[in-house]
Amino acid sequence: MRFKDGGALLNTMKIGWIVSGVIMILVTVPAGMVGYSGSGSLDSDVPACDSGILGLNVCDRVVMLEDGVNIPETAATLLTADISVDWGSQNVWIAIVPASDEEHCSSGNDGYLVCDRDSLTYLAGGPYSGGTFDWVLEGGDIRFVAGNSMEASSESVTIEYTYNARLSPLLGSILALVGLVQILIGWRF
Repeated sequence: MRFKDGGALLNTMKIGWIVSGVIMILVTVPAGMVGYSGSGSLDSDVPACDSGILGLNVCDRVVMLEDGVNIPETAATLLTADISVDWGSQNVWIAIVPASDEEHCSSGNDGYLVCDRDSLTYLAGGPYSGGTFDWVLEGGDIRFVAGNSMEASSESVTIEYTYNARLSPLLGSILALVGLVQILIGWRF
């Protein structure tokens, strides 16, 4: 398509820069301020301390999942995520620990390790969490652990979680600045 008038091409380019800048800002602001939220729940049966896991009393031991979660450092830099976990029991506890803490554990069965409760580094939750914890997303390898203080009976708990993820302030600022520069280029073009 040829323009007979060079001014029409110039106006089209100006409008393109301005529209793309406005779209960049309109997408960045809600993603950076509001983000994406969700929630869910799962049911879990937690055995009593004297349940016979490897013949140990697990009131002072914890069970760690062998499979961990790797959160890339870049994800933690680009996103801000807040996670809240609530299981409503004072006897049962859940925690997040660094995957490197598996060195304090011995092999268990069925995808778990058995660890000494006092040798772990708790990033969130733990024996004194009171049935709930909040965690801000950080990069690195993490594992989930669970323990309890019930001597004679098992307990069934419902673990409820909510999360809110949004762009980090750094990324949101950069994208909004790019949108503003696009608008200025279109305005001054």
